[in-house]
Amino acid sequence: LLMKVVIFKRVTDAFGDIPYFEALQAPEILAPVFTPQEEIYKDLVKQAKKARDMFDSSAYKLDESTDIIYGGDINKWRKFANSFILGLTIQLSNKFPSSSGYAATEFKAALNNSYGVIESNADNAIFVPDVSGNVVNPYSGLRTADYKFSQEFTDALKGNDDASLNPTSNTTYDNRLNIFADDPSDDGLPYGFQRYDGYTNFSYINVSIRGAGANLPVYTAAYTYLNRAEAALLNWTNEDETALLQAGIEASYEQWGAADATDYATARIADAGTVGFAQVIGEEKWVALFPIGFDAWAEQRRTGFPELTPSSQPLNNGTIPERMVYPSEANSINTANYEAGVSTLVPASDLNSSKIWWNQ
Repeated sequence: LLMKVVIFKRVTDAFGDIPYFEALQAPEILAPVFTPQEEIYKDLVKQAKKARDMFDSSAYKLDESTDIIYGGDINKWRKFANSFILGLTIQLSNKFPSSSGYAATEFKAALNNSYGVIESNADNAIFVPDVSGNVVNPYSGLRTADYKFSQEFTDALKGNDDASLNPTSNTTYDNRLNIFADDPSDDGLPYGFQRYDGYTNFSYINVSIRGAGANLPVYTAAYTYLNRAEAALLNWTNEDETALLQAGIEASYEQWGAADATDYATARIADAGTVGFAQVIGEEKWVALFPIGFDAWAEQRRTGFPELTPSSQPLNNGTIPERMVYPSEANSINTANYEAGVSTLVPASDLNSSKIWWNQ
C-alpha cells in the first residue's frame, strides 16, 4: 500500500489528473474517471497514514528475505511513511500555504507522530538489487551513451561563478560531484539538443550509482531534513531552517561518502543570507535528490529552483516540460474522461507546457 502511494504520486506529478479511484479495479473499468489531483493527493496522504498504522510488530511480521528495502524492519517502514507524508504535503505548499491549512496540518501531524521520521542515513529507504535473482538497478538497463550529466548540473556542482552557465547560487565546489560522476573533471552537456556532434569528454553517471548491483535511494534523511527546512521557512513549524538546511546537506554528504560536508554547508548557509533560504533549500533539494529524477522534477517545477532556462536549441517550442502528455490511448479509448482531465490544466490543452493543479 505504501509503495502504491509512492508510485501514484509520481504518476499524478507527471500527468496531472489521472484515473485513480477507478483505476486498478477488479473487474476492470475500461473507461475510468480521471480524479482531480487535489483529491488524489489528499487520498495519498490518507493511504500513507493507513499503511503506516498497519505495521504492527505484534500482529504482522515482514519476511526479511523478501523485503528488499528494509529487511523486515517495521520501525523503519513507519519512519518512511511519515517522511513520505512530509514530501506529499510540502508539494502542496503553493495551494495550501497557510500554517493552519490542510498541508501544514498534515505535515505537522506526520512530523510529530510517535513513530518518527527518517533522521539518519541508516533509516534511508534504499532499493537493494538482487543481481543473482535478476532484480537489478534500473539505471543499468539504460543506454549509457544517452545518460551524461548536463552542463547545468556539473557547473552547479563545480561552483562555477558564471551565472550564464550555473543555474544555482552556489559558488563552492561540491564534493558530491566526485561521487556522482565517473570523471568529475569532465564537463557536462547542454540539454535539449537534437544532436551532439563534436562534443567529447563528458561525464557519465558513476558506475557505483548506475551499475546492476548498485543500491538506489528511494527516500532519504537528506530530503527529509530539507523538507523540514522548507516547512520551517513557511512557518509551518517552529523548527530552525538554518540548522535543518545544514543537517540536510551533511546527511546527503554522509549518504554518498563525500568529504568536507561542514565547509560546504557553511558556504551554502552564507549564500542563503544573500539570495534567501527558499532558493538555497530548493537548489539543495535538486542536488540531494539525485538520481531520483521524478521527485527532483516535481520539486523544481513547484519551487522554481534552480532557475533553469530553456535549451538554446529547443525541440520543445522553447520551453522546459511542465508535465508529460497523456498516452494517446486515453484520448482514443476514454475520450470524455480524458477531456475532463485536460480541462483542469492551464492552459487547458494536452501539452507538456501546460501546468498541473499543484503548480497553477
